[in-house]
Amino acid sequence: MSLSPTPPKVKRFVVIAINAAINSSGLLFINSHVNPNVFPNAKLRKLHLALAADQRTYLDSDSHLDCSRLYELALDRLMSKFVAKPGIYLGQLSKADMAKMSQIVTAAKTIEKKLKRRYGFMD
Repeated sequence: MSLSPTPPKVKRFVVIAINAAINSSGLLFINSHVNPNVFPNAKLRKLHLALAADQRTYLDSDSHLDCSRLYELALDRLMSKFVAKPGIYLGQLSKADMAKMSQIVTAAKTIEKKLKRRYGFMD
């Protein structure tokens, strides 16, 4: 069974933190909607930050930042992606969105404490 979407699609992500000491970056993914099959209860659905497209030039449609899981990518791999395709940079979250995202990530029980600590999201 494949976990890749069919047809394959490009996923937008947000780099929320960089830990240069360990050559790593923390990422969250943007989804077009909150999938009720993946997030079956209200507690899990609340771990998403709604992003209205009309207020964000980097979005084509209303979307949701999934703050339920923090992904890691080696910093050198991330940088090579931006060097190879500078057009993948679409913009940045506002200070208000960053603050809301930070609150959600900090409170998320679905993210291991060691990951939160690694990227500065521990209470």
